[in-house]
Amino acid sequence: MQRRSSMLLGTFAATVLLVSGARGNTVTQNTSWTIDRPGTSTTYRVTAYGDSIYAGYYGSISRVAKRAAPWADGEYLSQLWNADIQVIRRAKSGAVASDIYNNKIVAERSYMQTTNTRVVSFEMCGNDGLQARSNFSGQSGTCDYSVLDTALVLIARNAIAAIDADLVVAAGAVARLAAAHRDDVVMGRTLLQQALPTTFGLKAARWLALAVRQVRSLRECGGRALVLQFGGAAGTLASLGRALRATADPAKAGAVRTAARALSAVARDLARHVH
Repeated sequence: MQRRSSMLLGTFAATVLLVSGARGNTVTQNTSWTIDRPGTSTTYRVTAYGDSIYAGYYGSISRVAKRAAPWADGEYLSQLWNADIQVIRRAKSGAVASDIYNNKIVAERSYMQTTNTRVVSFEMCGNDGLQARSNFSGQSGTCDYSVLDTALVLIARNAIAAIDADLVVAAGAVARLAAAHRDDVVMGRTLLQQALPTTFGLKAARWLALAVRQVRSLRECGGRALVLQFGGAAGTLASLGRALRATADPAKAGAVRTAARALSAVARDLARHVH
């Protein structure tokens, strides 16, 4: 199989953007090349948006690899479809998710909107979490793991709240169905076969019971999972000073309680990362 490079393969060197501070460094790589399969005339497009993995990060911020995941996708599809494959890569190594979404996927969406586009793929390798560590690593009285664990708890908190709200709405809907159709007779079913008569209200009541169980389980799990991780480098909060500690028990320290209230989390356990 011949491979024909074209367009922007070498332009990444002109589009390197170095950003100092907690945001870290990024390198933009916009490339396009065609995998030319002998004996074919049809050309399909594969468009890939992403960060370090799709950009082909190769050991340092100034080196990127041509043979990254989108190229492998193109080679596979060229053989599968017996066609030429144009691989478009719009990537930025080291970027956070919002940067990729706003400045690549949205701003450069035209690359995936062509009539010959057959595959669009997206990739993020977790730079948000890595840069969160960098943002907080120099703070006194905290630990990198505390920041990451707390970030996960906040994500879970928001997800639990959204799911809980949807389940409550669903429970209300099936409760109204159960009340409205309590006397409406329908054919019951057992193992996917018709069985004895029942009512549609009873069927809806079973759905209601399931929704209520899920709400209770979700709230119980949330109460156990949404625990603040804040203990300092050795779990003693020593660097915060006596006034902020307020007690010999780190789980009851004034600073911990204040942080937990602000984040809608629970300060019931000692910090896990120092065990």
